[in-house]
Amino acid sequence: MKIILITGIPQVDRGVLIEIVMKRLNSPQKELDFVNFDDMSDIMKSIINGKDLSIKQISGMIDKMNDEFEKTVIKAMKKCNGVLVVNCSLTLNTEMGIFPVLSKEFFESFSPELIILVEGFPLELTNKDSEMKAIERHQDINRTYAFAYSAFSHSAIDRLRAKKGKADDAARSITISIRSVVTG
Repeated sequence: MKIILITGIPQVDRGVLIEIVMKRLNSPQKELDFVNFDDMSDIMKSIINGKDLSIKQISGMIDKMNDEFEKTVIKAMKKCNGVLVVNCSLTLNTEMGIFPVLSKEFFESFSPELIILVEGFPLELTNKDSEMKAIERHQDINRTYAFAYSAFSHSAIDRLRAKKGKADDAARSITISIRSVVTG
């Protein structure tokens, strides 16, 4: 069993890219399966939308989310015979700062074969200066976590920039990366 983690900040629309990729890689033998944790996590949504949460409350909610995530991955692994593609944020931008979403224990337990980091160009994601700076900061911190976790878990890392209106190009790059793991 191999795991590929696809990550990036929410503004880059990983879900759209992954939908295109999974259609291209559709495998009826369950050699390839997919878990979209970003869509499933009500805890993540409550953290993002939560006002007046303390750092301790956010940390506790993230711990709970990690438990939910690990159970979901384990359940998906039992059904999959080859490669499991997981869509999940590495970091979460809140009013209190940027928090890591996935724990060190996740990488110890599941040790992804490949981390695909999808980034966007801040100018293409918003036209407001303050939002561009926040997006750039979030991507910088997210990238730092991706490379740290890659080094920690001995995972390969593939970083790509998705251009607005060029989802097919980004999906093609992701497809090539995934195929290299599936066939390698």
